[in-house]
Amino acid sequence: MSIKINAYSHLSKKLISRIESLNSLMPEYELYYESSSINGEKAFYTAVATTEDSASFKCTSFNRASSDNKLIGFLSFLWVPGSEEAELTAFVHPAYRNSGVFTQMLKSSRSECEKLGITRLYYCLPSQSEAKNKSHLYSHSEYLMKLDNSLMKTDTATLQKQLEALNAGYRHCQKPYNTCELIELSSGKSVCRCNLEDEESFTNMWGVMTDESHRRTGLATLLIRCVANALSSLSKPLVLQVSGRNTAALSLYEKCGFMTISRIDYYLIRNE
Repeated sequence: MSIKINAYSHLSKKLISRIESLNSLMPEYELYYESSSINGEKAFYTAVATTEDSASFKCTSFNRASSDNKLIGFLSFLWVPGSEEAELTAFVHPAYRNSGVFTQMLKSSRSECEKLGITRLYYCLPSQSEAKNKSHLYSHSEYLMKLDNSLMKTDTATLQKQLEALNAGYRHCQKPYNTCELIELSSGKSVCRCNLEDEESFTNMWGVMTDESHRRTGLATLLIRCVANALSSLSKPLVLQVSGRNTAALSLYEKCGFMTISRIDYYLIRNE
């Protein structure tokens, strides 16, 4: 079987449709295939495997491998411009596995990684998955955590006393971003903040950050309590994702009552 790895500067709607069709064979795989940008820089790069004898295009953003014009594999990586790390996602048609398709797509993508200064490629799997490659190194885990509704409501008077003790006030700004923050009353400066995304069955919290000069004062804990209290009437759980490498954040969320509901393990692909 002849397999081609071709590069594309963009993905056509037709090719995206074929990728989605391949993805439907295992819908639990969350594939990245759309070009995106952060501050004007591209953040997604994609390789696709097919079985056709088509011309190879020398571009930098997208690749594919093929034979008989049948889409048999897909690989892409998500990258934050300036970072040396990228998260890889890949899928090979079940009938074409263990035939070198993934290896060829990975080889094609490595040259692109070198141009971007990416030195470490990771892939993730659900913790219960048996698809781990023994030659790859376990790196870290990422946790999806949920705060139970019963822990979200706090006595308003108690919260107010805690805010006063830290010389802080709570503010929720819907625009331009759905941001919650604690304000230092003496200066009016935002010293601790987070963002919210309202989904149908839950509210996602992300970007929790405290100014360096105000860390280890209990502000982040208090902010989370204020947010949870404000959302308690919605009867939807508050959820967040946190990397196991961020031990301080993981400890903070556990202290606030968040419980792990799922775990994703990340593996480092060795340079071969």
